[in-house]
Parts: sequence; structure tokens; C-alpha cells
Amino acid sequence: MSAGPSCSLAGALTSAQGGENLSLVAGSYDLSAVPLPPVPLPWMSTDRRARPALNSSAAAPTLSLTPAQSGSSIDGLAFDNTNTASANPEPALLLVSGVDADVRASVVSQRRPSAPGTTSGSRELPG
Repeated sequence: MSAGPSCSLAGALTSAQGGENLSLVAGSYDLSAVPLPPVPLPWMSTDRRARPALNSSAAAPTLSLTPAQSGSSIDGLAFDNTNTASANPEPALLLVSGVDADVRASVVSQRRPSAPGTTSGSRELPG
């Protein structure tokens, strides 16, 4: 199953069956309100030279895998959580207790906690 110009990620996930490849074309995907099916899926980049970006600005992890998704694999993707509404940053990728997943050739980043007296994502350096 591919997600990209002809098929949205939400559409691909709605019809995904366990073990079916979820192949993402290059681009940015907002996972803020996209529910995951309760099955393990292999997530991958369609083109290994272009890393699709899975993003969220929600006060929740960008991608959270539960025991129902245990056995999923992630290959060649980028994850980011840019939520600035809460004081504590949310993880970009969360594997809850008991989840076994294979993550390779991927980038996981998120907003860092702000130091007191600074704005989100910045930090005062000693002069």
C-alpha cells in the first residue's frame, strides 16, 4: 500500500492489513489526527534517496506503537514533533511497554524543553 499524491496516509492506514507494506513517497505527512490500525505494519520509504517526514504538532507522540502494533518495522523515515503548547515536549516516536519494533535508517527529532526564561527550542548560553 502506498501513500502519496494518489492516496492519503489516512486512507492507506484505514485499509491497511497486518503485514502489508506501507510505502511512503517523499514529502511531509501530518500524523496529528491519523488513527493507526491495531496491526503490525512495515513502514518504509518508496525511494531510499528521499526520506518522507512524519510530523505532528499535537500534544501527543507523532507515532505511538502499542502492543497491537508490535512487530512493526520502520525503515528510511523521519519523525518530528513540534508541539509548543505544552511545557514538556512530546516524543516523536513512542514504543510503549511490551512493543517489539525494528527501526532502521530513520531520523527521530523533537522540540527540546525550554530553559527557564527562554522561548521554546532556544537556550540561553553563558556569556
